[in-house]
Amino acid sequence: MCCALLGAGSLACDQPAPRPSGSVGGGANALPPAAQGDSAMSDALERAQARVTRQVIDLEGVTGTALGLCDGRPCIKIYLESDSSALRRRLPRSESGFPVVTEVTGRIRRP
Repeated sequence: MCCALLGAGSLACDQPAPRPSGSVGGGANALPPAAQGDSAMSDALERAQARVTRQVIDLEGVTGTALGLCDGRPCIKIYLESDSSALRRRLPRSESGFPVVTEVTGRIRRP
């Protein structure tokens, strides 16, 4: 299942997802299982994602953000409509010690 957190807390998924909480980060259940065991890390990761989301969500070509695993470690993903080097240069590479990566998803329609 792939989900993207869109502006104003909207969640777009390619399959039905468990009910997210109202927070930008989706609550602890939205975290990868490897990150769920440490509540301090979970909270820090969710706060970092919220900062990244506020920073990038209104940029043309950004379709959403999500929490994920990168090489087995928690990371923040920024979903892009298309692969644009100009846009990628404007995006953060890390936030609060968590890597930020991009993933091309294509266009995601906001509900």
